[in-house]
Amino acid sequence: MANINNLTRQHIEILEMIYNIKELINKALEVECSEIAKNINLLSGKLRIHLESEDKFLYPNLLKNENEKIKNIAKRYIDEMGDILSI
Repeated sequence: MANINNLTRQHIEILEMIYNIKELINKALEVECSEIAKNINLLSGKLRIHLESEDKFLYPNLLKNENEKIKNIAKRYIDEMGDILSI
């Protein structure tokens, strides 16, 4: 359960970071460009950690689930995401 709570917290943080970046862009793109770049780099790191956590904890556990529907959804997500971290 702690892993799910951690992933949920990361989702919230990622959404907040995206909102922050949007606010900076809307505020004054030219003035805030270094702050925008910094926030994009932070978002990139947060996304990397989040995706690694999903790959390490979430999907392996879902693949072990007794419910075939859950297993199939997990397999589909894994196939769709592929090796996105290598991009």
